[in-house]
Amino acid sequence: MIFGWLKPTNLLSMKPPKNPYSFELESGRLDIEVERAELPFPDLCAVASRLNAKRPFIFISKVLGKHWPTTPQIMSQTYKDLARELGPLKEPALFIAMAETAIGFGRGVFAAYGSLRPSNIILFSQTTRYNLEKPLAFQIDELHSHARDHLIYWPETPEARKLFQEAQTLVLIDDEISTGRTLLGLVKAYADLVGPKKSLGSKKTVWVSLTNWLSPESRESLKSQSPFELSFVDLLAGQFQFTPSEKADPLALTSPARSVGDGRPLGSLLAANYGRLGLTLPQAQKLDQKARELGATLNPVANRVRVIGAGEFLYEPYTIAQTLESRGFEVSFQATTRTPLALGGAISQRLAFLDNYGEGLDNFLYNAEPNFAGQTYLVLEAPPDPKLLDLLSGQFRAEALVL
Repeated sequence: MIFGWLKPTNLLSMKPPKNPYSFELESGRLDIEVERAELPFPDLCAVASRLNAKRPFIFISKVLGKHWPTTPQIMSQTYKDLARELGPLKEPALFIAMAETAIGFGRGVFAAYGSLRPSNIILFSQTTRYNLEKPLAFQIDELHSHARDHLIYWPETPEARKLFQEAQTLVLIDDEISTGRTLLGLVKAYADLVGPKKSLGSKKTVWVSLTNWLSPESRESLKSQSPFELSFVDLLAGQFQFTPSEKADPLALTSPARSVGDGRPLGSLLAANYGRLGLTLPQAQKLDQKARELGATLNPVANRVRVIGAGEFLYEPYTIAQTLESRGFEVSFQATTRTPLALGGAISQRLAFLDNYGEGLDNFLYNAEPNFAGQTYLVLEAPPDPKLLDLLSGQFRAEALVL
């Protein structure tokens, strides 16, 4: 797993000494011990306080393009390195990305794997929090999340549905793995769906993440509980311990934000399939090409450009950002989120506004440069809250692109 901005040494054979890190947050102290890393922890992650009593801290990825602005080049290299580490998979292979933070990340790993090993028998899908008025394959619950429900829909085409049912490898992609309970629940739900049990023995599952915080004992326990043979691919492995602060005000660490939707039907608003209804590799590549073509037509008024996606809609905005970067512009990328975070730690700026799906949810954009002296493109799948455009307009007026 070789990062383009590092010297081409054999990182996989390196065994750096354990490096304990300690962070004092408003919510408590987070102690981290890194056991193995392809990228030093400070280059990969920062930490902050989450406004969630169930889990009042968060790892902020610096390579994901979500809570921390990054460059398309760094994101692309991350996708390629993890896809390379996956190696050849037993096919058909089903890639499932976890909403909302890991959806763009998961689609990127899927695309990179498809470029490395072209195949028509791999499929991308994702969990979502939205009611599409389509048949559900199954549903799982993420207990510690601010938005617990994960919906997985049946793919919309016969070809994609066949791949979904007949997958021999299940690749689950999340930004981090802490307990593994959510991913294990997904594997078990999928196994129950595609049974019978006697046919499951030959199937495999790979859990892909940026950071893996499972202890060796936890990994073995999860392997013993999984209906499929289980392995892991990640950039950093370690363990952490969180000690709540006795001085922390529980009310100050509880968000008044509305993070859970009302379940209203959004099938007409979200009619375009960007992964919620399954994408074969050719389908995904057509979407990639469409986004690249749009990126090639844009004429930013400044050399500095930032591209911003929204919620679960990350990969097409990232592809547009990547295209602008390839044209020589200085580009940063990030996306909005419904995750409520406190200012402090890795979070220096916070913009608040309503979601663009009509559910009245509170959305946020973190660490966006104030009064940005460049061109801003807000790339969405549904019209934006006008307030967000005003908030993002710095030296030049922000422009919304609705795909």
